[in-house]
Amino acid sequence: VAGRHAPDSPVVIRDLAMTYPASGGQPPKVALKGLSLVVEAGECLALLGENGAGKTTTISILTGVFPPTGGSATVSGYDVRTHIDLVHLETGLCPQFNILWETLTVSEHLLFYARLKGVPPRDEATHTARALLAFGLAPYASRKAHQLSGGMQRRLSVAISLIGDSTVVLLDEPSTGLDPVSRRALWDIIDRAKAGKAMVLTTHSLHEASLLASRIAIMASGSLHALGTQLELNARLDDGYRLYVAFDDNVADSVADGLVRLFGSIRLGETFIGSQTWFLPRSLALSDVFAKLVQAAPVLGITDWGISQVGLHDVFHDVVVSARRAAREEDERVNHIV
Repeated sequence: VAGRHAPDSPVVIRDLAMTYPASGGQPPKVALKGLSLVVEAGECLALLGENGAGKTTTISILTGVFPPTGGSATVSGYDVRTHIDLVHLETGLCPQFNILWETLTVSEHLLFYARLKGVPPRDEATHTARALLAFGLAPYASRKAHQLSGGMQRRLSVAISLIGDSTVVLLDEPSTGLDPVSRRALWDIIDRAKAGKAMVLTTHSLHEASLLASRIAIMASGSLHALGTQLELNARLDDGYRLYVAFDDNVADSVADGLVRLFGSIRLGETFIGSQTWFLPRSLALSDVFAKLVQAAPVLGITDWGISQVGLHDVFHDVVVSARRAAREEDERVNHIV
């Protein structure tokens, strides 16, 4: 097929850029700035970022909602700019919001999308039945979409994205709005279904990313700022531990001074009325930290304290804050030149 490349990697993104045109008196909006990523078969890549970071724009370009203004992307070897019809045959999508027909049943939805994905007519019934069982939808097969709960509608949307044995699956915030029980059930389904597929997952849930993703990409302001496994991302922080302390309101300053005297090069994270969070370097021995706190806590007026390892939440916060600072400095530099 003309325009097809050797599909060594199911998803290849090269210097992808997207600028939305000016409208309503607003200037053009730069949504993506030279994004480059590769997603391998059998890998689940989580895209993390604030609202407006470019996650959904990336998904939209990969599925042909609109073409990029720069760069390129291939899905299963097909260029999304020139062969989007072939990309659709290889791709499954669960959009951010459910797109279902109210009067179609669960079975009819799955059968319809199986046909769209090119499942042979002789295999349609078997394929649909298998999907109903795999996603726990068999008891609701004859129910119409509007008769399903929000959790079941979301489960159906994920099932649709995986029907037809898609080689690439794009899940845009699949668990948004679900209660904890439904969310956990959906995570189990996605975890079982991701084997052998190239999956891209956008989410605001760091817990969801840590459970499902084999690699994590953190985006900010349309650019990629961090990429790696959770352990690799955690290692980028010099801090190794998070210390939480609670105290009476009037001793905040003396608590802070006392902790600095005890541990030296520690960094204040968040501070609230009656509590503080500190980050401790990896070089500190936990046994020493515990021994010192047991003795010093009553003297400093600390009523409660706890220690945990830094995690994905801390990395995400550090990356986003650094990106904001860099963007602000760049704006100031440009304004100064102008």
